[in-house]
Amino acid sequence: MRAMRRTGFNMKQKYKITGMMCAGCVANVENSVKDLKGIKEVNISLLTNSMEVTFTDNVNDRLIIDAVKGSGYDAEVFAAQTIKEIREERRAHLKSQFNILIISSILLVILMYVAMRPMIGLPLPWANDLHLVTIGVQLGLAFIIAILNYHFFVRGFKSLFKGKPNMDALTALGSSSALIYGIIAFIITAISLNNGDHAKAMAYAHNVYIEASAMILVFISIGKYLEELAKVKTKSSLEKLMGLVPDNGYKLVDGEFIMVPLSEIEVGDIMRVNPGAKIPLDGEIVDGYGNIDESAINGEAAPKYKTIGDEVIGATTNRSGSFEFRVTRTGEDTMLNQIIKMVEDAAGSKAPLQILADKIAGIFVPIIIVLSLIVFAAWAIFSNVEVAFNLAITVLVISCPCALGLATPVAVMVGTGKGAEHGILIKNAKALDELNKVAAVIFDKTGTITTGFLTVNKVTIDNDTLKETAGVIMGLERLNDHPLALALISYLEENGHIEEKVSDAHYMPGLGMVGKYQDDDYLIGNARLLHENGVQFSAPSDIGTHIYVAKNGVYLGAFILQDDIKESSLLTIKELKKAGIRPILLTGDNAQNATHLAQKLGILEVYSEVLPDEKAKTVALIQSHGLTVAMVGDGINDAPALEQSNIGIALGSGTQIALDSADIILVNDDPYDVLKAIKLAKKVTKTIKWNLFWAFFYNIIMIPMAAGLFNFAIFNHFVLNPMIASALMSVSSIFVVINALFIKRLKMKKE
Repeated sequence: MRAMRRTGFNMKQKYKITGMMCAGCVANVENSVKDLKGIKEVNISLLTNSMEVTFTDNVNDRLIIDAVKGSGYDAEVFAAQTIKEIREERRAHLKSQFNILIISSILLVILMYVAMRPMIGLPLPWANDLHLVTIGVQLGLAFIIAILNYHFFVRGFKSLFKGKPNMDALTALGSSSALIYGIIAFIITAISLNNGDHAKAMAYAHNVYIEASAMILVFISIGKYLEELAKVKTKSSLEKLMGLVPDNGYKLVDGEFIMVPLSEIEVGDIMRVNPGAKIPLDGEIVDGYGNIDESAINGEAAPKYKTIGDEVIGATTNRSGSFEFRVTRTGEDTMLNQIIKMVEDAAGSKAPLQILADKIAGIFVPIIIVLSLIVFAAWAIFSNVEVAFNLAITVLVISCPCALGLATPVAVMVGTGKGAEHGILIKNAKALDELNKVAAVIFDKTGTITTGFLTVNKVTIDNDTLKETAGVIMGLERLNDHPLALALISYLEENGHIEEKVSDAHYMPGLGMVGKYQDDDYLIGNARLLHENGVQFSAPSDIGTHIYVAKNGVYLGAFILQDDIKESSLLTIKELKKAGIRPILLTGDNAQNATHLAQKLGILEVYSEVLPDEKAKTVALIQSHGLTVAMVGDGINDAPALEQSNIGIALGSGTQIALDSADIILVNDDPYDVLKAIKLAKKVTKTIKWNLFWAFFYNIIMIPMAAGLFNFAIFNHFVLNPMIASALMSVSSIFVVINALFIKRLKMKKE
């Protein structure tokens, strides 16, 4: 069972929902749960048949499940399953569907033979004039088919009686109406024969709609089965990720490595990984080395060499070498499970277009039922009851809210799965929608556009002073996790300096470190830090990042560091400009370095010496010009800007706060993946728009046609019947799902 998560003072729980067939179903469940006092948020996915609810302690699982059941559906707390369990459950469900479909189809063929026999002159083992027997056989076969497909009637009428009709209600009404009419025809035929009115008996015997009742159920069942098969393919990327996790691994027990199931492995356990084996969980290497293929997580084919102290990711493959590692994350905390959770959440989220579609779907079925009654009344007046009845049923059956409900989630599921395969993790559908409209991309400098691996290539502090202060500088910078601090510590360590323990110090975001050692005050940071503290000095003219040092208000000198531009940064900027998107550099570095880097990259807009809180203000300033802005960063100081932007994009190696603030995470730390993400967002958004267009267009054209309006306006004597209508309805939903699958064909390689 998936554990309940706390979000602030609220709780969040996931549930499995059974019986949802269309967007109307989603609206019914959502409204029923939202009616409970204490519900904060409800997110339902028609594609995954799941619901995530955020609620206060006024509500519990029992109340939420009862609310779902009260709306005509079944619910249970979501239980995490292995890929094997998921596939077995789906296989059993599809097999059951298929078996019922085969039996129903065979019975339908027999029913159609009996019903159509007089028109095509086929033989029948009983006399042609025994109409009661013929109708009785049809009724018997139709009842068996109805019993086999009872779920349509149970869910449909249950939703109807609750005042919240869904797609099943349309199917149940259409099928049962035809069946009831068949019973009435049977009774009238029997009475007419008994009274000797053979003309009337013949008229009713040849105009029953029993076969329509059965065909509606069978055709819609065929459509739903094909839809399920198509949906399976939309989830294949997610299942591919889930299937990467091995079932067991070698754990150190009493001095020996023995094979154990993953359920018996805990944080802190020591595991061994042999050549060619999959790494079972996340951890840190404590002995040995490996060349690890992480393509399953980030899409990069080249193996990475890793040794003691390096992090390893569960579900990746050790191509060569062997090593032991300490487990750092298990269960839902592993990177792979976080990726899977992100893809699931994204599939359940709603793009702005889908919110509109869901509102329409929420009132769609009641409108169709009313429209069907109007059609019946109108045609009964202007034509006859038989035609009116036929058209009313056709209107019920041809209407398709399913396509509306599936239009967004299938595209988002395929798109986020495709992104995850290439190391692009998308948290929600809204991010895709915003990224599709992006007009400007703002890049942080260090670690985003550049490698982040800074090296000291010049020191202006004289040797004697450096010997006296190096230990204190190291002690102060140890309290700072900025890449500049790490590079500085590494340089001083390599040159044999010994760190001093410093306790009285604090980090000033965007400026540097301020601290006291013994009786001396130290400033280590950028020019602004020193100037604001009254230190006068002349900065060196060298190109690079400068870290200035002052002691007791006296300038001592500077460390000058350089950072290489990432290999793909130049191509990324070039392609963004080619696509008409403005690249912007936003950095806390000095103007000289920022301008120099921007010129190399071809970036025309530069904001330098910007503090963390000023970064968010700068993003807001750019947005004020009416631009949809994406911000790309990796550090704590980028978090406010990531939150302020329309789409926050964080690098996978960034700090946790940056990852939490972002809408999209790039596992590979490659700026070119920004372009891939934009390309993917455009494809997904285009697919959603086409799906919604089709769903609306289908209903706008088909419902009037089913109502018989085209009979007057365009085609003389052209009238759809319920059998064709049920087939068309199924095709509509299948089209939407298959259209989404084309996203899988999108090329994501560098051009």
